[in-house]
Amino acid sequence: MTNQFSPRVSEILAFSRAEALRLASGSIGPEHLLLGIIKDNNQYINNLFAEMRINKDDVRAQLEEKNTKTRTALTRFSPQILHSTTKQTMS
Repeated sequence: MTNQFSPRVSEILAFSRAEALRLASGSIGPEHLLLGIIKDNNQYINNLFAEMRINKDDVRAQLEEKNTKTRTALTRFSPQILHSTTKQTMS
């Protein structure tokens, strides 16, 4: 799949895939792409973030925190949803 992209884009996709795996996500989402772009450490992106006064470490931390909270919420509520669905199916 990645051979249809430039080597640089393929590398960012590989970083994104690694981030999704590291965060135990079931798929690669926009947050993983952004983490992959940040990990690429491209000078253009570094300059853009600097001009916009965006701290890459803060962005990374916030994305990781949000991912952890989302995963925790899904884990906590999944059994309840499954139980509710099972009850409705049996009724």
